[in-house]
Amino acid sequence: TWVACATAVLQVNAEPVFVDVDPDTLVMTAATFEAAITPRTACVMPVHWHGQMVDMDAIVDIARRRGIRVLEDCAQAPGGLYRGGRHVGTMGDAGIFSLHN
Repeated sequence: TWVACATAVLQVNAEPVFVDVDPDTLVMTAATFEAAITPRTACVMPVHWHGQMVDMDAIVDIARRRGIRVLEDCAQAPGGLYRGGRHVGTMGDAGIFSLHN
């Protein structure tokens, strides 16, 4: 959603890998995430977008089974609630809320 996401990955000498999003929600899906996993995958950064929440239950489940860290990008969903009333940014290993101006 913003160059800073990929830049943060590059700053730790990692390589960002982009995945397709669902055309209806404009957020990544568990299927696109899982298809992109390689032996080098260390982290996933699901982006909640304009009130559309990523399926965090599925993403976190896949990540935990594979030993992958989850960093939620919540800049486009402050105050957002996920299933069961959980706040965005509380389901992965860390939640990031940032603005560029």
